[in-house]
Amino acid sequence: IIFFIIIGCVLIICGYIRVAAFNITAERQTRTIRQILFQSILKKDIVYFDTHKTGELNTLLSDDVNKIRDGIGDKLGAIIRAISTFISCVIISLVKGWKLALVILSTLPIIVATFIISSKVITSLTATELKAYGKAGAIAEEVISSIRTVLSYNGQEKEIQRFVL
Repeated sequence: IIFFIIIGCVLIICGYIRVAAFNITAERQTRTIRQILFQSILKKDIVYFDTHKTGELNTLLSDDVNKIRDGIGDKLGAIIRAISTFISCVIISLVKGWKLALVILSTLPIIVATFIISSKVITSLTATELKAYGKAGAIAEEVISSIRTVLSYNGQEKEIQRFVL
């Protein structure tokens, strides 16, 4: 029992270190990405701002970079942990009972194919989501920055419809 308590304590400490290290790294990377992106936006020609709304740029600086932070932080650490756990379990199962392990591993191609298909679907849906958030952010910023004009022309319903679509 003491052995399992020690293993549990070591796992808790290692898990904390993993989460802290990946989150610190993610925060540093996103700060760098934001700085580079902001510098890049400031160096753009005026024509660029005619074709891109400021709300889209704000969304890019905030929401999109936050998604990158989430991916670098918790998710990357979880993926590394899952892969190392999988490899360890495969090795242990092959050592302990190789016949049963091979039967179970025969389902691996189906699992991998399902994962690949799911990843592609999620990637396309995420791209659509980011584009929609960019447009919605641009509309919201435009309307809120000129709220007096919208109210004076009684254009609330029109702006709501524009935001929803």
